[in-house]
Amino acid sequence: MAQKEGYHTMRKVNVGLQVVALISSLFLTVYLLALVRNGSVCVPFKTVAARQSDASSNPVPEITTNSVDPVLQPARGAQYALQGYLHRRIQRVIERFFTVVPESSPAILQVLRDRDRTPVRDPLVPWAGEFAGKYLTAAQLTWRLTHDENLKKTIDTFVRDLIACQDPDGYLGPFPKSSRLTGGNWDVWGHYHCMLGLMLYYEDTGFEPALETCKKAADLLCKTFGPGGPTLTCDGSGGEMNMAVCHALVLLYKKTNIPRYLDLAKYIVHEAWNEEGAGHYLEYALAGKPLTEIPRHRWESIHDWQALAELYWLTAEESYKQAFMHLWREGLRGDRHNTGGVTSGEGFQGTPYHDGAIETCCTVAWIALSLDMLRMTGDSRVADEIEWSTLNSALGAIPYSGRVCAYNVPMDGTRTFGVELPWQSPKAGPDLNCCSVNANRALGMIAQWALMQDADGLVLNFYGPGRYQAGLPSENIVVLQQITEYPVNAAVRIEVTTNAAETFSLKLRIPSWSRKTTVRVDGETLPPPCPGSYLNLRRTWKTGDVVEVTFDFTPRFWVGAESHAGRVSVYRGPLLLAYDARYNTLDPDDLPALDYHTATIEPATWHEPIEPWFLATVRDAAGNTYRCRRKYIYGVRLLECGPKR
Repeated sequence: MAQKEGYHTMRKVNVGLQVVALISSLFLTVYLLALVRNGSVCVPFKTVAARQSDASSNPVPEITTNSVDPVLQPARGAQYALQGYLHRRIQRVIERFFTVVPESSPAILQVLRDRDRTPVRDPLVPWAGEFAGKYLTAAQLTWRLTHDENLKKTIDTFVRDLIACQDPDGYLGPFPKSSRLTGGNWDVWGHYHCMLGLMLYYEDTGFEPALETCKKAADLLCKTFGPGGPTLTCDGSGGEMNMAVCHALVLLYKKTNIPRYLDLAKYIVHEAWNEEGAGHYLEYALAGKPLTEIPRHRWESIHDWQALAELYWLTAEESYKQAFMHLWREGLRGDRHNTGGVTSGEGFQGTPYHDGAIETCCTVAWIALSLDMLRMTGDSRVADEIEWSTLNSALGAIPYSGRVCAYNVPMDGTRTFGVELPWQSPKAGPDLNCCSVNANRALGMIAQWALMQDADGLVLNFYGPGRYQAGLPSENIVVLQQITEYPVNAAVRIEVTTNAAETFSLKLRIPSWSRKTTVRVDGETLPPPCPGSYLNLRRTWKTGDVVEVTFDFTPRFWVGAESHAGRVSVYRGPLLLAYDARYNTLDPDDLPALDYHTATIEPATWHEPIEPWFLATVRDAAGNTYRCRRKYIYGVRLLECGPKR
């Protein structure tokens, strides 16, 4: 998925300007580097101690009954009814992308049906087999969040049509017999994504043919690969794409208890990963190596790493956990950008200031990995990271219209929607490319982390207007109605409804950036909670209880370094602010420097057809003002860089 770079037009913003939240901006945005890694913005994560290791010292652990439960899991029976701006954005995606694509781009399945016909559909990129699976994964997760009936009808039809594309031997890709699976393409990678989407559908519907399709595909892989078989490095990149199927194989084993699926997954992790030219992920992670020293460190490796988390929960083998946590922390340390996007030039570079394109698929994969990290650790700061990535980089990749997406969501510059990757689109598939079918998964994944559960009760991670419902082990139903304009405003009112009074914990995420949070329960003010933690409210909850939370929206700044020295990113709450020419009379090159040490943010109003999530004026002590909107949201006035010190 290599793509030419050069979408960056970083400018030194000087005086005042209007800024909008990054999320829905379709115009030039000057993303000021503001993801501070210390102080009040982000408490650093402790690095796993390095352990010297090699392949011979890491034998395949025996599978035992010593499984371990994740610290956090999506709340049982969770149902959501989001409201407000984000709800409207998601509805546009459903109406203008998900329910349209099967008709507007029928090649999404036709490339599978035509695989043995001539002429071969052109272009047929090595990853063409991923389009159907990524689309299904994103659509099914979005249904979990919305329970939209039209979306469900579309998915039901799509799944049955996808299943019908499978060959009797289990093959579910777009390539002819002469080149399938081992023919120098990403064919196994495509099967990984189809299996992932079908398993999500099975989880929500119990539709057995979806699971049977996964089993048939996995059986084919088990017959093809393994000890003494062909190498999975045939993807041309050391197997980091094709070997990601180990993640799906562990998930499938957990659903079927068929040992050969787990056997192949373990073979990949303990042997295939260690082949010449492969990633050596487990070995190098246990040795404490930075990601840039791992032989293969493109973003696709993230999905390989997800298998480590699943294997840890299955076996309780600490080496899996240590390796997984090291890889995640190294990604955070070296490659998380001011937007919440991760990697540059489609790979890990060891610096957040690298100017390579920040691909949307990379950020989506990072959010998925972070969800596993959140489940594994129960650390609220991981949820902070997920919110950061979702509300800025991920939502910023999706235009307000809900159609297509941006491949590159740069730290500073212009996002380009729908015209970057036409060379990937097969005939009769104008909507299809690696990012377009994948971008909306980030919004659907909100269903997996918004409201979670632990051993004590419920854990609320996501703030925003709407109705959040879950069940307790007692079968009591709890509804949390959030009355708020978060993330535009700092105040969140949570009204509790229960079928019956019951004692349990309700844990609230207190973001690391909110240094002074106030919390009231039924009118009683509680002691100030600790930033970067969960506030545990354990009591007997009943209908009519009210929790009121006010976060600290004091402006935050991330001062750039390296190639971005002399620039600064500006944040309000979880939102990165961005300059938009629609709200400013000065062009980017003419913007005077802003003294961010004295900057304040004043909400503003707008009268435009494309609504911003948040629009504000940033003003310094000298009277310089900038109109900004939230990064990738229409409506924040953005600032660039303050004067050099």
